[in-house]
Amino acid sequence: FQDLEGIDSAITEFRGNGGVYRGFVGTGFRLGNLSLGVNVGYQFGQQDLNTFRSLQSDTIFYYVANINNKTSFNKFWVDAGAQYELKLGKKSMVRLGANGNLGGDAKAERDLVQQTSFYSSDGSADSIDVVERSKTFGTYAFPSSYSVGAMFDFGGKLAIGGEFEQTRWTDFRNFNRPDNLGDANMLRLGAQWIPDPATGKQYFKQVAYRAGYFTGKDYVIAGNQQLPVWGVTLGLGLPI
Repeated sequence: FQDLEGIDSAITEFRGNGGVYRGFVGTGFRLGNLSLGVNVGYQFGQQDLNTFRSLQSDTIFYYVANINNKTSFNKFWVDAGAQYELKLGKKSMVRLGANGNLGGDAKAERDLVQQTSFYSSDGSADSIDVVERSKTFGTYAFPSSYSVGAMFDFGGKLAIGGEFEQTRWTDFRNFNRPDNLGDANMLRLGAQWIPDPATGKQYFKQVAYRAGYFTGKDYVIAGNQQLPVWGVTLGLGLPI
C-alpha cells in the first residue's frame, strides 16, 4: 500500500513467470592422468512480468494500470572442465578438478504494453485500452562462473573432498542495466566412508556413508545484505 495526496491509497501488485532452458552436447577424453571435457549448447528463455497499480478512493473510480514486460532471449554457450589424478601412495590418491564458462551476451527482444484494465470476478485482469505498445531489441549479459575442487581417496574406503564455486552475478545486465545482485559464492566439504569395499561379505559394510557441509552467499540481496546460505547433509549409497 502507498498513500498519495488526494487519494486514499494505492495498491501495487507484481506478477511474473518464466524460465531458462538449455540443450547441449558434450564430449570428453583422457590423456594419461588428465581428463578433459567440453559442452556446447543453445540457451533460450522468456521472462513475463506484470505490474498492476490501482488507486483507491471513496469518491472516484479508477481503472487499474497494467504494465506488461515480456522478454525473450537466446544464445550459444560453451563450458569446459579438467581433472587430474595424482598418486600419493600405494592406496591413496588425489583428484584435482576445475570447470567454468565465460558467460556472454544473449540476443534479447522485449515487448512492452501499457494498458488500463479491470479485475473480473475470477481475479483476472481484463484489458480495456492500450496506452502504449513498443518493441525493443538488446542484450542480456549472463555471468561467468567457475569452480575448483579436490578429492582425496584412501584406497576406496575413505574419501574427503572440497569445492569452491563462484558465479559473478554482478556482471549480469538486463538491456545494459545492472540488477541488484551479488556474486554467489559457495564452499562445499564432504566425506564418504565404506567400511569394507573389497570383500563385500556383509551388506552394510558395503554401504557408502556420506556427510557434507556447505556455506556461502546467495546472489539475492535483501535489505542491502547478501543472503547467507549454509547446510548440513547426510546420505547413504546403497549397493544393489
